[in-house]
Amino acid sequence: MARFLFLIFFVLPFACITLPPATDLQKTVILGSPIRKTIFVDRVVLPEEAKFRTEKEDALTLSLIDHLRNFKLFDSVDSSAKSIGIKENNYHILSFRFSEYRREKYTHPAYFPLALVTLCFYIVLGGPIMVDVLSYEGTLEAKDSSGKVVFSTREKFFMDRNENFYTKPVTPPDVEERTALIDKMVNSYAASIRSKSIQ
Repeated sequence: MARFLFLIFFVLPFACITLPPATDLQKTVILGSPIRKTIFVDRVVLPEEAKFRTEKEDALTLSLIDHLRNFKLFDSVDSSAKSIGIKENNYHILSFRFSEYRREKYTHPAYFPLALVTLCFYIVLGGPIMVDVLSYEGTLEAKDSSGKVVFSTREKFFMDRNENFYTKPVTPPDVEERTALIDKMVNSYAASIRSKSIQ
């Protein structure tokens, strides 16, 4: 009995689940005139502590290439491995690096004490049970055919959302936020090309 009470009052209230990062992206549209440039995408870099890092880096790289192709914004989009030995010089190599790429869920600190004190009315009345934390911070860097960095931007996104008994699950839960962050960086890059600040 003592172990059960210890679990209820001291372990579960501080439980935290780190979820493996997802890699899918939503179909979106970037408005504006097409850009006459070939784009190669380097392998995405995720933080060292990310779960299943190697597999997720590969999957996110493929998702990014497909995502950029769907924009129909550039002449062509491919993996940077295909840039080796290319003769034309009207291309950029894009590198996406994430210093933060995580999603965690943990028990809301008020959940267990208030659920017990109120005989579960806390749950029925919609008190928060879990906290869903989403945190992304990424950098997009563009290099020209000589390897010179011609563009760089950093974006971040953070959200912590309380979930209660009535919260509808969102599937996939973080695809909109991840896509919006990447689109924001690509939009900044495209705007720089259109303004002729980079070639």
